[in-house]
Amino acid sequence: MAEWYEKCFCPTPLYHERQTQYDRYFTDVTTTESEGYGEIKGESLWDYMASKAEAVSISWTGQIARDLWNLFALKVLSRLAQAEQLNITVSMSGKLGPDQDVNALNDSLKQLGIEGEFKAGD
Repeated sequence: MAEWYEKCFCPTPLYHERQTQYDRYFTDVTTTESEGYGEIKGESLWDYMASKAEAVSISWTGQIARDLWNLFALKVLSRLAQAEQLNITVSMSGKLGPDQDVNALNDSLKQLGIEGEFKAGD
C-alpha cells in the first residue's frame, strides 16, 4: 500500500498524474479528499517512483496536419517538458499568401529568441 497527499485541480482527481505516471506503478488507485497534509510513514512515493524509472530513448519523424498543430503541442510536446537531452529540430516549407509577410515571421522568431530566419524565394 502507498499513501501520499497531493493537491489536484483536475475535474477528475489525478487524471493527468494517472495517465503519465501512477498507472505505470500502481493498480486499484483510490482517492479521498483530505483537509490538509498529514504525516506519512515509510518511503517517499517520489523516491520510490524515481528508483523504478528507466530512461527510454525516443525519436519521431512525421508530418503534422495544420489542424493538429496546437493539439500536438498540448498532447505531445507538453509531455516532453521534463525529458532529458531533448532535441527538437523543425523543418518547414510552404508558400505564403499575398497578405502574409516573411518579415513578420522572422520578427516572431526573434521575439521568441529563436535563431535563424525564413528565406523568401520562388
